[in-house]
Amino acid sequence: MLKIRACSSIIHRYQSTSSSVSINHLTNDEIRAHRLRVFANERQTQIERIRRVEKIEVDVHDPIQSTKLLMNKNISTPYHCAQHLSSVLVERSCLALVDDQYIWDMNRPLERDCTLK
Repeated sequence: MLKIRACSSIIHRYQSTSSSVSINHLTNDEIRAHRLRVFANERQTQIERIRRVEKIEVDVHDPIQSTKLLMNKNISTPYHCAQHLSSVLVERSCLALVDDQYIWDMNRPLERDCTLK
């Protein structure tokens, strides 16, 4: 008996809320136009948030080969460059020599065109 009362109160609760919601009768074209406006506004917002990513050229010199890579300025690191070359280089490297004069952490972003060793 208690279960029946609980079920009937749940049913009554959903019936009372569904009847209080007003229903607008919109045509499919109106709904489609509204969705397109919402999408266009969100797309524009997303485009404005994205900053332009500049590219830099990184010459990587390792004992086996020399490679030129196009990387993202202030985002890509020597670690990312090593990932393009070999997994062994990734596992065994902790520092990089930038432009033959700067010792660079493998996780520090590269700021300009450079050479790596």
